[in-house]
Amino acid sequence: MNLIETLKPFVIKGHFILSSLTETDIYFDLKEAYGKPEILNFIADSVYEKIDKETTCVAGKGFLGIPLAIAISSRHNLNLVLIRDKPKIYGTEKFIEGYIPKKWIKLLLLMMFLQLEEV
Repeated sequence: MNLIETLKPFVIKGHFILSSLTETDIYFDLKEAYGKPEILNFIADSVYEKIDKETTCVAGKGFLGIPLAIAISSRHNLNLVLIRDKPKIYGTEKFIEGYIPKKWIKLLLLMMFLQLEEV
């Protein structure tokens, strides 16, 4: 099984306007794919295979980046950083949550799963 074959059932053809306001005729419904644990785990493992093994933490931002970062972190014992779209205006008012590296070394930032929805 490879990543492209795994994601084919989640490709939708039609006319779509993305959050970046660009238009496309193809859409990857990764939210549906993430709803199936075996597929989310396969995606997480596929991404992990591509990263430098000296990576010490994984970060996620957005609706697609956070679940993927959590899956990679959990499956491969990496520290986890969660990045908000904008700082909270209540409580601690944090923009970054979770593990805060003392040195920003080998941080893999997963911004909406490599922005696959906008490819």
